[in-house]
Amino acid sequence: MNARRYLAAAIAALPFAACMWAAPVHAADIKERSIKLSVITALDTPLGVGATKFAEIVGKKSEGKLKVKVYGDGTLGGEQQMISSLQGGTVEATIVLPAALSGLVKNFVVLDLPFVFDSEQQAARVLDGPAGKRLMSYLPEKNLVGLGFMELGFRHYTNSKRPITKVEDFAGLKLRSFQNPVFIDLTSALGATPLPLSFTELTYPVESEHKKT
Repeated sequence: MNARRYLAAAIAALPFAACMWAAPVHAADIKERSIKLSVITALDTPLGVGATKFAEIVGKKSEGKLKVKVYGDGTLGGEQQMISSLQGGTVEATIVLPAALSGLVKNFVVLDLPFVFDSEQQAARVLDGPAGKRLMSYLPEKNLVGLGFMELGFRHYTNSKRPITKVEDFAGLKLRSFQNPVFIDLTSALGATPLPLSFTELTYPVESEHKKT
């Protein structure tokens, strides 16, 4: 079941001190630096592929002076841990979902509302425009800098019990949910029991889960 069409606010963030990203610079003016970029999923998933491409572009644009090493599978921690590491300066970059940021900036929860966008194109126009810029503007006061949004695609409910083709099929299922009141309430409203878990806490096989595909 397509629970909603969803453009993930996959926010790449850096410590506020690294605000050099906000202004154009020439490769000759860049000092050599190593950057750790962490994602919670495997590197062959959309987040991992996006992070790897980001590393490639940064290396090319900086003429090799900025070396981005991508860490997948949550090896450096889950999303909340990564945000704290960014703020503390022990990790330079990560990609997280709006659900992870809404604890710091409640405005990001608007991106997790069900059916908030009609299409990827509409979401891209909104997030590339004034609304997206305003969301990013809240991050510096949290010692973070937002670099942009990336698409994660459709959101699906999956489980090991039965196909979900209608609302009644949710009854009695236990589904993994983001640690976010919106997703917890949505799962409950559909008739299932939400189990709020970080992605890095999932083990396989599991009874059921709420995941990205």
